[in-house]
Amino acid sequence: MNNVIVTGATSMIGIATIKALILHGVRIFAISRKDSKRRCALPTSELITYIECDLDSLGKINFEEACDTLFHFGWGFTDRTTRDNPYLQLKNVQYTLDAVELAKRSGCKVFIGAGSQAEYGFQNNLIDENAQERPTVCYGITKLAAGKLARKLCEQYEMLCIWTRIFSVYGVNDSDNVMTSYAVNQFLKGEKAYFSKGLQIWNYLFEEDAGNYFYAIGENAKESMILNVAGCENKPLREFVQEMVKALGKDFQYEFSDEESASYNGIEPCINKLESLTGYVPTVSFEEGIKRILERRISDEKN
Repeated sequence: MNNVIVTGATSMIGIATIKALILHGVRIFAISRKDSKRRCALPTSELITYIECDLDSLGKINFEEACDTLFHFGWGFTDRTTRDNPYLQLKNVQYTLDAVELAKRSGCKVFIGAGSQAEYGFQNNLIDENAQERPTVCYGITKLAAGKLARKLCEQYEMLCIWTRIFSVYGVNDSDNVMTSYAVNQFLKGEKAYFSKGLQIWNYLFEEDAGNYFYAIGENAKESMILNVAGCENKPLREFVQEMVKALGKDFQYEFSDEESASYNGIEPCINKLESLTGYVPTVSFEEGIKRILERRISDEKN
């Protein structure tokens, strides 16, 4: 890769991927919405050209310089109040096709899209890329539709389409409504954290490793495919919480629920295909990732 386009540049994975691209000397056209509050989290580099553009205006962008790969991380309406809104989520399918069109106009040979574990819905077994998709919310349904339609359009344009299905990525640029951020926030406030019984199988991948994976995907893409992107360890969520407790220290007060649940729906991704394609092995342990989040929050509070 020499010149790439990244939509959703200020998303957690967008930022991590841009950092990985910079380390390898790749030039980046970073597209983010005009009012993005995370613009300050993007690195400063001569390799980055910033472009302010909302997702509904991707059709207005034209580059004089040819690009080879487009990473599409842009996706609107991701908060809990809009994730199951059919009309709003449907717009993202159009945005995805607009991103493919942008890739075509820009000379790209590879389109890499950010799908989701939500496309699989509830599964009780190891989830590989051949698992039957059973999305239950509009977010997952439209991710699935966007991936399939992007693949069709890419085929018409003789462009490779790598549709990734991302599992639980966490990190310093994550939102406050996820378990890891909640625990760190409770710790900093000196308040007790409450968790479910934590028996469901789970998986975590730190943002830096996710960015490195995406760089490696772009470098090694040779054919269109669906690709799970996740961490190496599948284990009960309770064990992740216990590792988090160790990272936060002895002053962290927490409690698991004793309530029985009718089901323990979790995630158990298979990443054999990802490992074979990229050859990359994640380097940040879950405990180390939590320590980094804590350090960032402490630093932010001081500033």
